[in-house]
Amino acid sequence: MSLPKGLEEIVDLYGDPHSARFRHDNMTVKRLPYSLGLDWNTEVRSKNIYAHKLVIDDMINFFEVVKNFYGLEYMKENGLDVWGGSYNKRFKRGTKEWSTHSWGIAFDYLPKLGPFHKPSMMPYQIIDIAKDLGINCGEFFDKQDGMHFQYCRGY
Repeated sequence: MSLPKGLEEIVDLYGDPHSARFRHDNMTVKRLPYSLGLDWNTEVRSKNIYAHKLVIDDMINFFEVVKNFYGLEYMKENGLDVWGGSYNKRFKRGTKEWSTHSWGIAFDYLPKLGPFHKPSMMPYQIIDIAKDLGINCGEFFDKQDGMHFQYCRGY
């Protein structure tokens, strides 16, 4: 799938997240390939992901490829099994533009290694995996957001 560019193409492909039936028609839950600790409380583990039906399998595949690259034991020992989630209907930080999380087409992975608007320490292998899978990485945004991965561009 070619990533949509800009708000108009995002809405054309993924729908209007403000419509009454958006979540019913577009969002789904699936099992993650391994549990991920929540960044703000790593004792709480996510076993599922709630995301847009057009990208959820691609998101799951990203986590599977990362696991296959590092190995689950290494990931747990080194804190590479932590995330900030996917769907969250909200504005982008400091703006009145809707975040791509509002469509369920973005996820935040390893927030402490890729903090918003600060230099990223995200392992290059993870960035390479995302790029190889066609995921747009916040690592390269004007306002760097190394933890952010999304299925669109130019927004």
